[in-house]
Amino acid sequence: CTVPESVLSAFEEAAVGSPTFKTVQEQSRSIIDDGYSVSQLLQQYSRRLVPLDDGSQSKTCTLADLQKSAIALKLAEVESRLIDSADEWLQLLDAGARIQVAANGDASLERLLQDMV
Repeated sequence: CTVPESVLSAFEEAAVGSPTFKTVQEQSRSIIDDGYSVSQLLQQYSRRLVPLDDGSQSKTCTLADLQKSAIALKLAEVESRLIDSADEWLQLLDAGARIQVAANGDASLERLLQDMV
C-alpha cells in the first residue's frame, strides 16, 4: 500500500523547507498517528530522491548530489534498523533530521558523510 503523495510532500516540506526540527517532529507524529508505513514512506522518498528512468511522472528532488548522498546513506541505515524492529517514529525522526541537515547545506555535511563511511 503506497503512502499518498500529499503525505510524502508534507514530510519533505517539513524536513527540507522548515528551519526548525519541531516541524519534522510534528509531521512525523502525524504520519505515525495516521498509520502509514514508515518503511513504505522512505522507499517512496528514495524514489523521489533518485528517480528511475522509467518514464514515471513522480516529483523529483532538487537537492545537490552531495546532499542526496548524505540522505541516501541515512535512509539505508534507517531501513536496516526498521528491518531489525526499531521504533518507526524514532527512525522517521532520525531520517527527517538528516534530511533537514543535508537540505540546509550545513557546513558539516562532508564530515557527516565521512563519519558514515
